[in-house]
Amino acid sequence: KIQNCSYGNGTTTTMATEVEESIYNLIPRPVPPAVKPPRHTSKFISSVRQEVKQTKSPAKTMGPAKISTGVAQDYLKKTDRQLPEKKKFTYTDDVRRRPPVPKAGDKPLMGAQSNKDFVTTNATTVIMQVPKRPVAHYVDTCKGGKQQLEQSGLTPHYVKKNDYGRVPKYIQQRQEEVAIAQEEYDQYIEETMRQGAVLRISEEERFVVFS
Repeated sequence: KIQNCSYGNGTTTTMATEVEESIYNLIPRPVPPAVKPPRHTSKFISSVRQEVKQTKSPAKTMGPAKISTGVAQDYLKKTDRQLPEKKKFTYTDDVRRRPPVPKAGDKPLMGAQSNKDFVTTNATTVIMQVPKRPVAHYVDTCKGGKQQLEQSGLTPHYVKKNDYGRVPKYIQQRQEEVAIAQEEYDQYIEETMRQGAVLRISEEERFVVFS
């Protein structure tokens, strides 16, 4: 066991002392409980509580309502409330709704005939139709695999626009604004130079001034 010995002159000496071995030293000794320091309490807690109460109390909704209640005898009676008039319920898509499916007991309409010549009508429709323009394709495999040329990116789409090669509208507008601003600036410079220019007088006015 190592001990520190202090003397009166202020010196300290470390000494080793022998401790007698004993079986009682093997007995576990109880660990003293840790003493916690006192809990910190702010000195401003009372003022903080007062401020919170002043700011939050008006917005509270719990508890009884702070309003004047009516008399108990003036409750809502059955005849006091006027109900709205009954209206027939209709769906918003009634106009576009298809007719209902016929029931199993409904009999079909018999004897309906039409004088329309469907063969002639179909033939006339086919003859009057404008032939469709074939879609351009390109072959990209050795086995004949093809894709649409319009969506491949190989054809120039930008040059086919109606305004291709024309000056955009925003640039035209900007050029007009610049031209107007330049014209106003030129007028301002001309007016400034005219006001600051030396006034020229004739010989008769000069003779009258000096005389």
